[in-house]
Amino acid sequence: VTDNILYESVVITEEFCKELAAIAYVKYQHSM
Repeated sequence: VTDNILYESVVITEEFCKELAAIAYVKYQHSM
């Protein structure tokens, strides 16, 4: 069970980072 929770939090963290990167990229593009 612990491994599953760890795996899920890693996946969620990766998705969160991708979202942040996408938002930052869009803002960067608009600011140019």
